[in-house]
Amino acid sequence: MNNYEIKEVKITYKMAFENPKYQRNSNIIINKLAAEYNVPFEVIRRVLFGIKRYGNIGTNLRILRMTRNLTQQDAARAIEVNPTTIGHWELNKSFPRKDKLEKIAEFYGVSVEEITEEKS
Repeated sequence: MNNYEIKEVKITYKMAFENPKYQRNSNIIINKLAAEYNVPFEVIRRVLFGIKRYGNIGTNLRILRMTRNLTQQDAARAIEVNPTTIGHWELNKSFPRKDKLEKIAEFYGVSVEEITEEKS
């Protein structure tokens, strides 16, 4: 992305975030911008937020789920989301909002920080 496109993305995001149509949901806006500019979700997220906001949350979620011998359907039912959503989170295609992160942490019996931290 060139400098003009980066500036355009930032302005568009800011305007869309305030639009009630998107309910202040960053993931929806980022997905639309990624499709518009034909780049991966992660590229737009880095342009907007700098470094990785959630580190490797997908891997952390998958480890939590699999160490408890749960399917994506089991986790989805407990967290009250669609199983596809669990898959997108685990593949880092989208990220849970704060309220869902808190629900996930409660379900797995860990802190939100343990879910969002980068593990080496």
